Amino acid sequence: MVENFIYRSLIKKVGENMASYNIEMNVKTDTGYDQLYPQTKIENVENGASKSVSVQVNAPSADWQGDNAPYTLTLTVNGVTAENNIEVGLASNATLDQIKLSMKCIIQCTAQAENQITLTAYKNKPTKDLPIQVLIIG
Repeated sequence: MVENFIYRSLIKKVGENMASYNIEMNVKTDTGYDQLYPQTKIENVENGASKSVSVQVNAPSADWQGDNAPYTLTLTVNGVTAENNIEVGLASNATLDQIKLSMKCIIQCTAQAENQITLTAYKNKPTKDLPIQVLIIG
């Protein structure tokens, strides 16, 4: 009830000559006032975004499809949907050879569906397995 919510003007200055204040918020009850405390955990925010999840998958070199560029590869990534926001890239544990190879291949995530993503290599077909990091944004 809005009429029972009261901002009490119990503002206390914290420390000498500081610009920091402690503000109490209270709600009126049958027996007086109860102090309210802010809830900072994401789990406590009603209708708040869920946490982002990072998933690492392997892109096997033998599974790329196509005889000529562009080459495609569909990977299973649990948690991906057709609608959610994702970021896809080479995983941070990739070796220098894998990084160089991925740059020569010009790989991009070009599609997503329920529990899967499709990668496209626009120039060269990868000749080594590549570690792929998928960030599913909450």
